[in-house]
Amino acid sequence: MSSPDNEPSFAAHQRSVQRKLGRCLMRLQQVELLVKALWTDSEHECAFGQIEEAKAAQAKRKDAVADKTLGTVLKLFLGDYVAPDLGEDGTTDNEESAPENDGRMVFRYKSTISMSEESYAQTIQEFDALVSMRNDLVHHFIERFNLWSDDGCNAAEAHLDECYQRIEAQLSIMHGWAQSRQKARVTAAAFALSEEFLSFLCQGKREDGSIDWRYTPVVLALREAESKLAKDGWTSVGDAVRWLEKQYPDEKPALYGCSRWRHLLHESGLFEIKRFTLDQGEVVCYRSKSV
Repeated sequence: MSSPDNEPSFAAHQRSVQRKLGRCLMRLQQVELLVKALWTDSEHECAFGQIEEAKAAQAKRKDAVADKTLGTVLKLFLGDYVAPDLGEDGTTDNEESAPENDGRMVFRYKSTISMSEESYAQTIQEFDALVSMRNDLVHHFIERFNLWSDDGCNAAEAHLDECYQRIEAQLSIMHGWAQSRQKARVTAAAFALSEEFLSFLCQGKREDGSIDWRYTPVVLALREAESKLAKDGWTSVGDAVRWLEKQYPDEKPALYGCSRWRHLLHESGLFEIKRFTLDQGEVVCYRSKSV
């Protein structure tokens, strides 16, 4: 085994090249892990009360990219998490349409880094260059440089120093994205605990005072009563009210600015109302409108 005293002149340089190559590859792995983490955590969906289902969905997203290379996962990341400026309606061309309404209250959180078309094109170029650099370092590095000579090692070190600076610059940008995402999450969490959001969640009331009736507790309760009490497709308003008084005593028309139940049914715009003449007299009934 050779001692340091009789090492070739390039040996120390070669060890320095090895350290710098390892440093670059480790930082590239950090880029890859951060890309995967940002993409995985950029979207959450949870049906009301289904926390375990939401956790399983996130685990599935994580598994979907766990074994993907940097180049492959960037195809998901660019255009999904990092995207051109949003349009006036707040959506991007690649954004999926809303899921089909299945009657559940669903919360969806999606975060995106939005930038100008020019900046987006430049970002794509920078990531493409990073992938090319990674592939070159992994597969072709010792083909490009003669690491058994001082001149070759010097050239390799200079190249690795340049690569490291480029990787660090990209990581710095991505750390900024991660910090922005965390701030957005904190802001979203604070809003979820605000009076405005709780009012919307509990009573469907928007900031302007109007009501989004679709997922208000009272509408969900009326539909539940309908599923239990309907006869020939129609539900007696009187029967439904008596059922609601037992099952959901806190739900009252006055909470939604309505004088009585028939007023609420009409105001929501989600139900048909019809009078039936029976042996016992007139009965007012309702049924959900078809979507």
